[in-house]
Amino acid sequence: MIYVDIDITQFNHFAKDMYSDDKILIDSFKFLNDADGFQLLVSKLNSLNKDNIIVAALLIINIIYYSRINR
Repeated sequence: MIYVDIDITQFNHFAKDMYSDDKILIDSFKFLNDADGFQLLVSKLNSLNKDNIIVAALLIINIIYYSRINR
């Protein structure tokens, strides 16, 4: 299996190391929240075996900002 971890933020997203069996296949990279950023992600994923990819996306919430507006 190939694991892809993606941290989702408002403007930029971060794909962490894409790895399989503890071997890094693609180093971490940042991509924008737009069509060009999506194309960058797709181009990286296209180099991998598509039948064995698991993607985990994590939404990053600004906890400090949230706690300030809800006081």
